[in-house]
Amino acid sequence: MREFNANDSSILERLTTLPGVHSWYIQGGHEDLPTFSSMRALSVFSENIYVWILGVNNTGDIYVNRSTTDVTGNKQEWIGWKRLNDHHLLNTNGTRLSMRMDTDILTLPSGFYFAVGSKLVNMPTENDSTWFNIDVLETVNGRKTIHVSRSYDNTHWFGTVHTDGIFKGWKK
Repeated sequence: MREFNANDSSILERLTTLPGVHSWYIQGGHEDLPTFSSMRALSVFSENIYVWILGVNNTGDIYVNRSTTDVTGNKQEWIGWKRLNDHHLLNTNGTRLSMRMDTDILTLPSGFYFAVGSKLVNMPTENDSTWFNIDVLETVNGRKTIHVSRSYDNTHWFGTVHTDGIFKGWKK
């Protein structure tokens, strides 16, 4: 089993150079993980074209990611992590999903999340190291409503992303 820590370079890039089947462990906080939680995974690299990763994080959520060679045949491209188990809005035990550092909250899919505010991008406050809950509900054409609440004082902001991804700002 290969082990990676949060300071290692891109694990996804490294997997594209490891033909065969491998099991691996990666410590929480790495930028290549779908959440902040640690993950145990199995990767399969076949025919120098496809890499499949199936992983389970320490909260029991199951994710899959796939890479394929781009049209030039020179570069692997990842499709992104997809959660496979239960309802994607919450963890398997019904609690909010944790977010990894530097997540842009304007790009989140529908779901109920939590994180330290200073670790996220496009928050309604800057350098606020308190805990926040973020609720995202998507519709069609890139529209979504985002509610952000600071848990220690119950301050609430909401914002909308309008058609084709145009963010309309925060209202307190």
